Amino acid sequence: MKKKVLQIVMCVMPVLCLYGCGVFIPLGETDVLKLSESTSYYSNYVSENEDMIFRVKGRVHLQETNASVVSFTAEKDSDIIVQGDVERADAGVKLVYASPDGTQTVLVEGEDQEIDETLTVSKGEGVIYFEGEGNCDFRLKVKAGIGVEFGSQAE
Repeated sequence: MKKKVLQIVMCVMPVLCLYGCGVFIPLGETDVLKLSESTSYYSNYVSENEDMIFRVKGRVHLQETNASVVSFTAEKDSDIIVQGDVERADAGVKLVYASPDGTQTVLVEGEDQEIDETLTVSKGEGVIYFEGEGNCDFRLKVKAGIGVEFGSQAE
């Protein structure tokens, strides 16, 4: 009897957990359970921060949120070099640098592209991130200039 009760509980618990992760979307007279698709995420993600070089590779899956690659703080105006490539990119995918004053520079927009950009970064905190909707594989190497320190990586 205890074994049968345990089997029933083990079957019902996953259903309740999945039910809590879903969102009901009304479609006419029926309701459909749809899993949340509003968060961007990485897969096959690997990063390395060594001396003044930050390397990262993986696949990004963009939904409704941006996906941070790396942030950095510059003590003074300096340069950083961004090298690498973006492959199998959907048309809506962009790799963007946002400076401390809010200026955005698009480094890659859709399609397969190689990157070899030298960016002048202003004093303060900047970030490189993916935005849009879609997926892509990427390999990036970011070389910091004098007075630039890498902060948080992708979460």
